[in-house]
Amino acid sequence: QVLGEVLAQQQVEIRSEAQGRVVQVGFQSGQRVEAGQLLLQQDIAQELAQLDSANARLKLAQSVFKRQKNLLKVSAVSQEQVDRASADLATIKAEIAGLQVTIDKKTMRAPFAGHAGIHQFEVGQFLLDNVLITELVGEQEALWVDFQVPQFYPVLSKGTQIQVKQLLQQADSPWLQASIIARASQVNR
Repeated sequence: QVLGEVLAQQQVEIRSEAQGRVVQVGFQSGQRVEAGQLLLQQDIAQELAQLDSANARLKLAQSVFKRQKNLLKVSAVSQEQVDRASADLATIKAEIAGLQVTIDKKTMRAPFAGHAGIHQFEVGQFLLDNVLITELVGEQEALWVDFQVPQFYPVLSKGTQIQVKQLLQQADSPWLQASIIARASQVNR
């Protein structure tokens, strides 16, 4: 007999990736959340304005590039001018992608359905990067039990059937059938 720790199959810490002011909290502590549900939104007004500007420049750059390519066919412009128009277009597309990444970092969503942990965030609060927003635990029916087996016990290979009992329940709680699904790849010193 050994002691183990019960783990959820899906469990993740949601952390902020960027600094910013909180403009919306989309869940309550302990609430069930859906996959993709907004958990916390930081201020992205500046990034949205920059994105609008970049999209306008993208339309112009696409038009200029198309025009330059057509003019090159009749030798009215040089290859260098077409290359510059192509580079401008690629630069603006990269800028838009970078802005979208920043917006995504400031928009924290649930990666899967589950139950959120406790949070203490309010609109107007300033967050630094790498701040714990909440822990999210999935809703699978099966649980994992992580345990260590001393060396003097036989090796438990994948598929081995074992029995598990929760100690915190009543003394007469039933033993549950379980099977080994994975083994640590390292030997504990």
